[in-house]
Amino acid sequence: MTFIPHVIDGQESESASGARFASVDPWTREPYAEVALGGAEALLADLGTAPCWPPAEPSTRARGRGWASPSAARCCTGSPT
Repeated sequence: MTFIPHVIDGQESESASGARFASVDPWTREPYAEVALGGAEALLADLGTAPCWPPAEPSTRARGRGWASPSAARCCTGSPT
């Protein structure tokens, strides 16, 4: 059976607990893959690699105008990116 892992910062990984769940084909009702079942630790690991957006509206960021000034280009940690 196919295994679908977490992908965190571009790296595939198993859940810290090793827990998995079966993904079921809705048409056949047969399991076709096992998927890594993450908990809080997987979420926190993923959030640690996520980019921080500057203070701008989502529509502005979508147009690529979120980095209008050096002060706006500060990450959550306060350092420029």
